[in-house]
Amino acid sequence: MNRRGSILILSLLIVSQVLFAAPVTLKVNTGQVLLKNWSSELWNIVDKVTEIQNGDSLMGGAAEQAECYLSESVRLLLKDSCRLVAGLDEGGIVLELVSGQLFLDRQKPEVAIEIVAKGCVLSPVGTAAVIKINKAGDPSVAVLKGAIRMTDPSGAAVNVPAGTFCTYNAAGGALSPVKQLAPNAIAALESWSGVKYEPPAVAQAEKPAEETAVAPAAVEPPKAEEKKPEPKVEEKAPEPAKQTPETVTAPAPSKEEQPKEEKAAEKAEEKKPGAGPDKPSFELSAAMVTVDNEQWTRIALAVDVPIWRFGVCFDIEMFLDAQGNFSNKGWNFDSGRDVTETLLRKIRYVRFNHQGDPLFIKFGGLDNVTFGYGFIVDRFTNMLNYPGEKLLGLQFDLNDISPIGITLQTLIPDFQDFGNDGGILGARLAFKPLKATDKFLIKGISIGGTFAMDINQYAPARNWDYTLHGDKWDRDEDGRTDSTYLYDKYGKENYYQNLVLLHKMEVDEKGKNDYDGEIVHEDEWAKDAENRMMIVGGDISIPIITSKILNLDVYAHSGVTLDADDEDKDKIYKGWGVGAPGVAVKAGPVWARVEYRHIRDRFSPGYFGTYYLDERIARTPKVHVKEDSLPSVKLNGVFGLLGCNIANLLIVSGSYQRLGGEGAELDQRAEGTAAVGSKVIERIPKIKKVEAFYYQTNINKTEKRPFFYQSPFTYWGYRLGIEVVAHTFIIWETRYGWVLNKDGTEYVDNKTVTIQAGLSF
Repeated sequence: MNRRGSILILSLLIVSQVLFAAPVTLKVNTGQVLLKNWSSELWNIVDKVTEIQNGDSLMGGAAEQAECYLSESVRLLLKDSCRLVAGLDEGGIVLELVSGQLFLDRQKPEVAIEIVAKGCVLSPVGTAAVIKINKAGDPSVAVLKGAIRMTDPSGAAVNVPAGTFCTYNAAGGALSPVKQLAPNAIAALESWSGVKYEPPAVAQAEKPAEETAVAPAAVEPPKAEEKKPEPKVEEKAPEPAKQTPETVTAPAPSKEEQPKEEKAAEKAEEKKPGAGPDKPSFELSAAMVTVDNEQWTRIALAVDVPIWRFGVCFDIEMFLDAQGNFSNKGWNFDSGRDVTETLLRKIRYVRFNHQGDPLFIKFGGLDNVTFGYGFIVDRFTNMLNYPGEKLLGLQFDLNDISPIGITLQTLIPDFQDFGNDGGILGARLAFKPLKATDKFLIKGISIGGTFAMDINQYAPARNWDYTLHGDKWDRDEDGRTDSTYLYDKYGKENYYQNLVLLHKMEVDEKGKNDYDGEIVHEDEWAKDAENRMMIVGGDISIPIITSKILNLDVYAHSGVTLDADDEDKDKIYKGWGVGAPGVAVKAGPVWARVEYRHIRDRFSPGYFGTYYLDERIARTPKVHVKEDSLPSVKLNGVFGLLGCNIANLLIVSGSYQRLGGEGAELDQRAEGTAAVGSKVIERIPKIKKVEAFYYQTNINKTEKRPFFYQSPFTYWGYRLGIEVVAHTFIIWETRYGWVLNKDGTEYVDNKTVTIQAGLSF
């Protein structure tokens, strides 16, 4: 695909969101309202009925109040340089409040509208209410009529009825208690808006006991006689969470900057550990899992315990092997290493906060870890073979903290790997050097650097089983076993090589035919081998459009493969790659990326990916590591990604890469996922999950091959969730693949099946 084609696809994605959405009109009644189209840098005064498009920005005057209508049924009062980003969602109108304050008077209850402010979603129910961003940068709401459902970024929600107010405290990461508006505050809101206060028709069952009759400092409308200073107008909306883990979060205000009411609310929350919507949950399950290429039965009790901002999931399990006997897997206390593994298997994960919070820490199972746009670390997981293989990892994230927007991501997938003279490490550090400025575009520029290393790709060989398998070994006339005889005859240096040779001949020099069993010692050398793999790189991104409705970023990233050469220890350079220019867009239910890629020598984009722990080292037909599959080539081409949530009926996504070069093998890879959406699942009795996935690299390299050809680089499968009775479920997951047999002559199935039956309560 050429560059023009990529731009055309991107344009169609954006335009489709405009063409297929119901129109929203804007009519200004009094005051002055400015409008900036999403594709323009110019502000224009609205002097007639105007149609609003996704991503358009609205701004009221700084000194005077403006009154306007959306679709003739939603009345808005804009004050204090109120800045909004407007657009359409499949459910109706969405407004993102960037700054200032807004009075919302929804005059027709059937009109669906939501307000988004600093990551909080405010859903009105027949509402007249004021919503503002206070001096600390926190969203706040006070209700005169109806109610507002306020949901914070973590998913916690409260109902704010008429006559009350609530504030989200970013520093504390929680919603303040809902409190009563003082009479003078209600009177001021009535005077400002012209809307009369309507008490709830029934008693407020959710009204907190600690409510006080004080006016909220966070939501006090300006008085008519006050002289209002000209506030600074932001040029661009704050960046919401992206598809990648490079989540952007507004910096938390200091304790001194918080209003007194919010300090008190935070202090009250600190006195109540575990406060919030999270409650302990239990899950009892029995599952068929693959352990050492055999189907075992796993019986487990999982207990998820939230403690304040912490979450701990304990995992108590028992295994029955293929013969139906109880195994000591997870209960072996014979050695120090076994004790450590036994204890660690009892914890699935321990976390602090949630991913995307300013500070996020997680021990145990890690899933979908991506650095930047995934040029080096792409959707990495250490749970590929869970629960047969349970690894203790660490994920530590700092997200957009300090005035320069520092973001730090770290990754350690398996601490026990360090005991095998190995270990995998990864980190990305990024910052926004111009974040404190008000300059359009440049204040959102992010610059980052990534480091990822596999200390020893042969580390898994330390745990391989080197026991001889096969027929019983006969003894010669001197009482020696055949293995001892071979050892004495060929010596230690050639013992394993000649043992395998004898196995293939099937008949020894004495005429015996005792060597047709499975021999595995030919790869014993790998348990002492060492070979590291390291990639470093950088990235830069510039947000062009940032809103709840539309996000558009331009980016570039790169990587360099560094490794100690087997023959020349001073030679560490292996290859490099660049992905630039790149464009990422999210428009409503559609997300997409496209980038041009150039590869030189031994480098592969997304090297540390989802299946890395499976591809890291292979034992057959001969021992080799993933690095051995990297050819020294010069390639150019394109990478694209496209996904869509089709009205919650079907969620599909896929990616495709095609790189080629003169005299070089084609590097072609594809990936796809599909899941049935909630609107369909809810209408199918007993079905709770239907998903399918496909992943393949090395497509059509030197010969013509179909997409579904047998290869160790192919994975595909499905997941099916069924509810048997209430709170009782079955999840069936099957993953298909192929590996070469021990002789390297043909591919054999490498199938993993997990069948889990569980009871949640």
